Amino acid sequence: MTSVRVDLRAPRRRALRLAAAAMLLVGPVAGCSRVADVAAAPVPAMGPGSAAGEATAASTAGRPEAGPVGRLRAGLLSPADLGGAWSSGDPPVPDAASPAPCGGPGTVARFPDALRVGSTVVGPAGAVVQEALSVYGDADTAAAAFEAGAAGLRCAQGTLHGAAVTIGAPQDLQPDVGGDRAGGWQVGSDTIDAVLVLVQARQAVFAFAYVTPAGTAPADRPDPRALTRVAVARALAA
Repeated sequence: MTSVRVDLRAPRRRALRLAAAAMLLVGPVAGCSRVADVAAAPVPAMGPGSAAGEATAASTAGRPEAGPVGRLRAGLLSPADLGGAWSSGDPPVPDAASPAPCGGPGTVARFPDALRVGSTVVGPAGAVVQEALSVYGDADTAAAAFEAGAAGLRCAQGTLHGAAVTIGAPQDLQPDVGGDRAGGWQVGSDTIDAVLVLVQARQAVFAFAYVTPAGTAPADRPDPRALTRVAVARALAA
């Protein structure tokens, strides 16, 4: 009998790539311990091709940091929110060159001036949860960035990281997760099932990607509404 070697890392790699693509295309945003504190600080200019945005996002995985930005990072979703089988991964990095899932410039390109941080939590069997946060200079800019992210998902067929995906109609999640506005989208392909969630709260926009391999049993999937609700409430209350 011929033995077949199955690479169990492949589903995880696909999920990580697609989750990262979702974050970059939808546009980071998450919670801060005090959103107003972070928004009141100078917002670094991060134009297309700027290294500032990448440095800000990549530093999420570094040593603990004091001040509003450190509190913001401490409030991101972590393995403690998902259980012992989950571990930390590399945070998403803003990329102004990434288009929106439905085509056209992504949110990072359209709204480059923001403080951006994020987190990645990797689970069993290729599951991935990512949170990305952009804090803008004012609530009106955050609202416009939220709308741009939602518009980038307003099609039935799109692309994430070069892979074709189907995109479901948006659901209003604000009553379930909090914030000023919130929407959720079911995204899928023959390899992944994902839920993307956008939340605007004051000057911040939260973006979450909950990704599992296609066919994962519902009981084995993270709960997007519950986790988003926890992250938003923690950010606004800290």
